[in-house]
Amino acid sequence: MPHRVPSPRPSPSLWFLRLVAAALGGALLLVGPAPAQPARPPLPPEEQGQVNVAIDRGLAYLLAAQNAIGTWGTGTEPGPGGGHMVGYTALPGLTLLECGIPADNSSVQMSAMIVRASAP
Repeated sequence: MPHRVPSPRPSPSLWFLRLVAAALGGALLLVGPAPAQPARPPLPPEEQGQVNVAIDRGLAYLLAAQNAIGTWGTGTEPGPGGGHMVGYTALPGLTLLECGIPADNSSVQMSAMIVRASAP
């Protein structure tokens, strides 16, 4: 079979895809940012207290449910490699951070270590 020399021009489908991407990007620049959503009014103090108690209970559960190796869950759920260990570890770790647990907390550190070790 003869050796085919690649053309310096992109294939028609690649050219069309680039054109569409450039057009969409330009259209998004013309439209501008989405309007800001109005701020939600704060909860009454009694309701905010109930929300805070629920958050604290959830944090206590997450901290108590973490396995000794730093993961959450059993790792026996469906999925390649014996479960969705990274997802089951990343989401609680992020939740801890979003709820005010400091990044140097041992539970957050173990969670981050597992997620980083699983990255390609």
